Order: sequence, then C-alpha cells, then structure tokens
Amino acid sequence: MVRYDIAALLSRFDVRAETQTALTGKLSSLLGESLLLSALARFLKVVQGHEVEVLGDRPHRDDTEFPDDPEDVPRDLDAWLLLDGEQLAAVECEHWTSSSRNYRSVPGDSEALADHARAEWECLVREHFVPLVWDKVNKVALPLKPPERRPSASTADARRILAVWTQVSKDGRSCLSTGSTTTFHRGELAGIEVEVFSASMYLRALLAAGTAYLEAKPEDMERVLAALRAVIEVRGLSAVW
Repeated sequence: MVRYDIAALLSRFDVRAETQTALTGKLSSLLGESLLLSALARFLKVVQGHEVEVLGDRPHRDDTEFPDDPEDVPRDLDAWLLLDGEQLAAVECEHWTSSSRNYRSVPGDSEALADHARAEWECLVREHFVPLVWDKVNKVALPLKPPERRPSASTADARRILAVWTQVSKDGRSCLSTGSTTTFHRGELAGIEVEVFSASMYLRALLAAGTAYLEAKPEDMERVLAALRAVIEVRGLSAVW
C-alpha cells in the first residue's frame, strides 16, 4: 500500500520556500496527477457516496467539433472516472502549489485563507472560464469522444472536474465549487458546468478531523515507485551533492 502523509504534503506544497521551489516543482511533476486523483476519488467516494473506478484511457477531444484540426486547441485531458458504474466524469489535473510561479504561501489564519481561496476562484473564472479561447485549464470543457472501454456512451452529460492542489473556492470554505463556461455541441456554442476540486482544502479538512494519511488510489503511483526502485540505488546520502 502507498499512502501520503497529509501534514507533510501541506507543509511542502502550501509553503513557499525560495530555496526549495525547484525541488517542489520536481515533486509536483512526479506526484501531482496521481495525488490529485487520489484525493478526488476519496472525496467522491466518502463525501458524495459514489463507487469510483479510474478508467484506463484519457479523455480525447471530439475532432468532429473541430473539422479544421486547429493546432492551438488542446487534445487530451488527464483521466476518465466512472461513478457508480454509469456516470462518466472527465478530469483535468493542475498541480499548482505555493512554489509555482506567481503563487505565495497560503495564509495560516482561517479567515485570511477563505479570502485567499475566493480570490483564487475569481481569478480562475476571469482568466479561464470567461474567454472563448481554449487553454490547458478550460480544456476540461472540451467536447469529448467516449472512453475506449465505453465506446457507445454519451459524453454530453459527463461531469467535468478540474482538480487542482491550491486553495480555490467559490465560497472560501468548500473544497468543491461549480462554475459555468462554454463548449461546442453539434457545431454551436453551448453552456456547460465545470466543478473545481481543491485537494489542499479537502486534505486540510481531513487532517483537522484526525485523518493523517491519504491512500494512493491510482495504480500509477505504485508503478512509478517500482520503476524508481529499479533504476536508483540509495546508499549513504550526503546533505551536499
């Protein structure tokens, strides 16, 4: 079993140490997607009561909505989830942390943290949900092909979830917020709802309730660790490299 130490995650990803930003970025690249999917899967199961299955393939853009194959439109999201054996959820992961560019340490005071989360929500909506330009964030709303394991499924009603690390919340308190943006459907613009899940806010609530660890759900993390063990031999480590 692989599990994450929640307090250590919060200390690493919610505190900006200028001498550690590069290392934290490497950890984000290694852990980010699996960590966000693990937190999201636990939330969907424990809080919302769903049975959650991570499907193998990634959500792919429905090219019939883009007949000219524009190079500037993203093609893929990060994961398909299947809820209760029938409801599809397309997930895009963005592991923004306090060490990311233009970010800072998260406030320690609860009211300041709530204000911070609301400000991040307003920024997210303004920069990514309002403009009619596809980017690496709002691609969560792209028209999508069905997953390979469910080729006859309709994606029109699939949940769209943007899973992030940092504190983003419409009301400053909830770890899951819902906003509106646009997509293409049968050649025309159509409204669509996007849910934004903040892993940091969820894990803070877990820690406050006495849960110290998060189980690593997707098998990807186990494969990554196994691959690292296969290529790296650790002996006496020195503080100076």
